[in-house]
Amino acid sequence: MPAEVLVPVRPVGVDRCPDVGLPPLHNVGPWTGAPSTTLQAWAHEQLVHPLGTIIRDVVDGAPIVARIECHFAYGAHPEAPGHWHKGTSVYRPMQNGVALMTPPADWPRSA
Repeated sequence: MPAEVLVPVRPVGVDRCPDVGLPPLHNVGPWTGAPSTTLQAWAHEQLVHPLGTIIRDVVDGAPIVARIECHFAYGAHPEAPGHWHKGTSVYRPMQNGVALMTPPADWPRSA
């Protein structure tokens, strides 16, 4: 099964950052630890999607949930134009408050 990609019906542009009105994600926790080179490359490839897109996939054998969100440009002055850009935020799926380290049977690319 390929990655699950949920693109918003009416995506907004980066010019609306940081207030793009994305709803909270449920049943996810923060990504902990250093991301692998594979995960970094995968996250970069997801930037073809518009803001608000949610992706469920398996990278390096681990299930992940990612969303294309507004990211602050490090080192930029908050009032400077263009200090926001589109980035991939990566999360761990959670079940009963515990991070899933292996994909469930129904997870995309879990076979």
